[in-house]
Amino acid sequence: MAKEFLVETSARHVHVTQETLEKLFGEGYQLTVKKELSQPGQYASNERVTVVGPKKELANVSILGPCRKLNQVELSATDARSIGINAPIRESGDVKGSAGCKLVGPKGEVELEEGVIVAKRHIHMTESDAKEFGVNNGDLVSVLIENENGRKTIYGDTVIRVSNSYSLLLVQKYRWESLFESIYPEFGSHLWPIFSQRTSMANLLSILRLILSPFLLYPEPLSPLFFILYGFLGLTDMADGWIARKTTTTSKLGSYLDSIGDIVFLLFSFLAIYPKINFTLSSLLLILIVFVLRMANIISSL
Repeated sequence: MAKEFLVETSARHVHVTQETLEKLFGEGYQLTVKKELSQPGQYASNERVTVVGPKKELANVSILGPCRKLNQVELSATDARSIGINAPIRESGDVKGSAGCKLVGPKGEVELEEGVIVAKRHIHMTESDAKEFGVNNGDLVSVLIENENGRKTIYGDTVIRVSNSYSLLLVQKYRWESLFESIYPEFGSHLWPIFSQRTSMANLLSILRLILSPFLLYPEPLSPLFFILYGFLGLTDMADGWIARKTTTTSKLGSYLDSIGDIVFLLFSFLAIYPKINFTLSSLLLILIVFVLRMANIISSL
């Protein structure tokens, strides 16, 4: 059974430095804890600010503590557009060259030249979690999510963030257009490591074999060009499985792609050389048996 973890929606919020906090709330001011967050040591504070953009402003935006080394304003894409800010999609902490805004507090205001981002979807993991899922810090994965009513969705381009200070959690930026997330903010899910960056090469080779196999019909059968293409496709057949095993990222999807790629490769190879070779009835029956067995193997594993 796949290991489950919680999915959490993240509303708009602000991270500030101590210097910025004092400019907004007064000299020597300290954040006060309103609610502990899912990640150890982090909390939502009682303090709120107004985020001002070129078009309008967002009032009562929560500050998350503790204070950080850099100011950061995390908005949804909808929030950013509504106040006239072109916020880039970034990992949390990557604010260099990002959009700016004005923060307004009860005791003052601060003009930020950069710091406004739309945070990338990410999964917090400890080192032991990452080892169990077969991923590394910085990997991009897709995540299959299913709620108790059987509704499913897949989140792509989800960043793996590994630290022993984290607890296992998928964080998704809240946005109005994401109805699924607003209705189901927390439910069981499991990771699809088959879509991580490390496994994409194996699956890509299988897909490449699927795409290129029909081109075996274009060169003159048994010509040098035919054998070059045939040899290349044969190498992809050997390489995809080897890469998946070496990186310990074998998967059902990879197995499906490999098997289907093999069938398509064999089918077009046969169609290409059939006019040049006089096949006996027994040879044709053998080829048919191999084809049927491979198809049966794929169907039985679905």
